[in-house]
Amino acid sequence: MDRNTIIGLGVIGLLLVGYSIFTKPQREAQVAERSRLDSIARVEQVRAMAAAQQAETQLSTNESESIETADSLSMERLEGELGDFANAATGTSESVVLENEQVKLSFSTLGGRPYTVELKQYQTHDSLPLYLFDGDSTIFALQFFAENRNINTGELYFQPAIEKLTGEDGRSYQQLTMKMDISESASISYIYRLFDDDYMLDFDMRFKGLDQYRTDRMEFKFDFYAPSQEKGYQNEAMYTTLYYRYKGGDVESFKSRSKKELEEVTETTRISWIAFSQQFFSTILIADEHFNGAYMLQERFNDPGKYVRRFSTSVDIPYDRTGDQLIGMQLYFGPNKFQSLKGYGDLGLQNVVTVGGAMLRWINAFVVIPIFGWLNKYFVNYGIIILLLTLIIKVALFPLTYKSFKSQAVMRLLKPQVDEIGERYPKKDDAMKKQQATMDLYKKAGANPMGGCLPMLLQFPILYAMFRFFPTSIELRQEGFLWAHDLSTYDSILTL
Repeated sequence: MDRNTIIGLGVIGLLLVGYSIFTKPQREAQVAERSRLDSIARVEQVRAMAAAQQAETQLSTNESESIETADSLSMERLEGELGDFANAATGTSESVVLENEQVKLSFSTLGGRPYTVELKQYQTHDSLPLYLFDGDSTIFALQFFAENRNINTGELYFQPAIEKLTGEDGRSYQQLTMKMDISESASISYIYRLFDDDYMLDFDMRFKGLDQYRTDRMEFKFDFYAPSQEKGYQNEAMYTTLYYRYKGGDVESFKSRSKKELEEVTETTRISWIAFSQQFFSTILIADEHFNGAYMLQERFNDPGKYVRRFSTSVDIPYDRTGDQLIGMQLYFGPNKFQSLKGYGDLGLQNVVTVGGAMLRWINAFVVIPIFGWLNKYFVNYGIIILLLTLIIKVALFPLTYKSFKSQAVMRLLKPQVDEIGERYPKKDDAMKKQQATMDLYKKAGANPMGGCLPMLLQFPILYAMFRFFPTSIELRQEGFLWAHDLSTYDSILTL
């Protein structure tokens, strides 16, 4: 390395050292300035956050005050409309379930009412869960005046309490109490009891302290839309109608085959029960004692759709304003099985099963159904049961059939002699002589001209009774035999 190179490197080194010494104060000043600005920014950020928090707190306070004011005004309005019943006007709608092997009942705390009813052992024709009614399509409420205020319990909230108990007869059941507190001394309670393996639901109304509200009369309103559940809509609609029974008396019904879109009736006499009956299932409201009267309505939907009927009823319950009271009722949610309904005693619930009127009902009740039930004990396939039932009926009617055939044979043998009598008396003026001679011939031969018709006429009601029984027999519902998929309805050969 020569001398010039060494001198150059030294000069460069001196320049670098000098530059470093010269710029050091400037960098320190920049760092200090940046630190100062960062401190100011942090202070401003803290101030902004504090201001925002203060504003949010103020807004929350204002909103709380507004909500409290609105709630206060709303409560004042409710108290003006409902009086003490305003205590039950606010709440949360919750669901409570009672369930056994047969039914699943869902209750809502809004109105304390059954919300859905599912029959667990059955399905719709398209294999979906079968509901007798569901959700908001139902009205289930007490309606009355209390201190000149119109009260509807369907718009009020109840508090639920559920427990499992055992009755004096050893039967276990679930009990759901829906209680609506009106004041410290007044309340309305719905008490539901569901026993194991039963379609019947016990339903009590308990009134406490309502005498102070000058309530003179109570109506219980029960409305719902009956959903379509079967394959043939028109056939299902034909067998869907409303039944009711007078206390200790006859069963009446709306005409199931009527074309009227709307039917209604007001009964002022005592009623034992009201049934909303479909082709295979029914919902029945039953009074332990009686209802003082009832208004009943059914609306038809002739065009196929989700529902086949709208049922509406308002019953006058026997309310006593002088003190506390318990009104007992029952609700049946289940199949139209003749023998099972008959098993509920003197209620006569089996009358909701459509098996024909007058004489046809007697034939089915005392001949066809007992034989059908007896065969069902020994045979599983309902197609075979139908064949055997038909054979048994035909064998039982054989004496009449034999007499008819015999009479027809005798008449054929006598025909040549009858023709000879006709040739003997050809004139119209000899009609009486001809008739007398013919009757003498029949009498001598022991023949009866009506002998062939009368046995057939006697058979016809029995055969027609069977024809009316099969379409409404729930035992045949969705049961197959050979090519038939459902013995209770038609089988489609071709779907266009």
